[in-house]
Amino acid sequence: MNFKENKIIIIYKRGGNKMSVKAYILIETEPGKIKQIVDELNEIKEVELVCGVTGPYDIIAYTKTHDIDSMGDLVIKKVQSIKGVKKTMSCLCTYCTTK
Repeated sequence: MNFKENKIIIIYKRGGNKMSVKAYILIETEPGKIKQIVDELNEIKEVELVCGVTGPYDIIAYTKTHDIDSMGDLVIKKVQSIKGVKKTMSCLCTYCTTK
């Protein structure tokens, strides 16, 4: 096994299991489209939580995929393709903890 393969194992393996990629996707919507977009986001299996919020973005979705490529596909092919989504910003989690 070469160094590159070892590096991939370090990034994606922990205790013998694949790690997941988690991200918050911040979504700006067209006026009046929040409810429709929230409903569509809730139908996507990788979306675990959807919140309407105040500020420069209208919705924040917490997502989990099995790798970075799947996260890219989720954002580009599923989230950004929803009618009424104007702009997204993806914030990948680098460190997560729970109480």
